[in-house]
Formats: sequence, C-alpha cells, structure tokens
Amino acid sequence: MKKIILLSVLIIFLVLILTGCGDKEKISKVIDDYWLALSNRQYELAQTYCIEGGSRYKYAEKLRKEQDPMIETTFTPCITKWGWVKRGDAFVSTEMVITATDILGVTKTGWERGMSTTETTPSVEFLSKVNGAWKLK
Repeated sequence: MKKIILLSVLIIFLVLILTGCGDKEKISKVIDDYWLALSNRQYELAQTYCIEGGSRYKYAEKLRKEQDPMIETTFTPCITKWGWVKRGDAFVSTEMVITATDILGVTKTGWERGMSTTETTPSVEFLSKVNGAWKLK
C-alpha cells in the first residue's frame, strides 16, 4: 500500500514538473512569435498572440498606424528571468534588442542610406492562459 501511495505521489510530481516545462516553452514561443510578427509588419498576426484590448494588442495597433515605411525595425527578445508561471498567469523579464535600419534612402530623420541604430532595453511580458493558449496581456 505504501508503494502505491509513493508511486502516485511521484507520478503527480512528475506531471506537475513536465506541465510547467511545457508552459515555459509555449510562453517563450508566444513571445518570440509576437515580436517576429511585428518585425515583419504583420500587425494583425501579432495581435492574435494577445488578449484583445491588452497593452501588447494596443502596441501592435500603434505600430501599425505610426510605422515609418522607410524604416525597417526588428525586435529580438531574450528571456532573462522567469518571474512566475502559475494558475494560468505568467510574468517574464526580457532584454529587447531593437534595430532600426533605413531601407529606402534618406528618411525624414536625416539618416543616410543603410544607416542603422540598435538599442537594448529591458522589458516585461505578462501573459494569461485563455482557452488553453497563452496570450500576451
């Protein structure tokens, strides 16, 4: 009887560990896919990774309206710290590398052809599980 209880506890523990690892991979993919879609100017696609009306959803909308067509912007997130993943919510710290490159010649900012600038900034991502899928808030 003790072996059955011990085995049951071990199985439950393993399931909880494996579920958490799977969530981290899914969360990381959502973050990467969101920023990749923004880098490719696929704003509507980026919004599918978000809770409608949330801050990341609104950010994609803002970029869609304000993006300079002569500047190519790439966003590269790097997860630096897992805050927590529990009860359908997650908090992740990232370093965001943002590169802006003039792609069509001199822009209204006065850049020369091919000139680029790179900035690294800390960022925080909040996510919630909605209908079984992780979404950015």
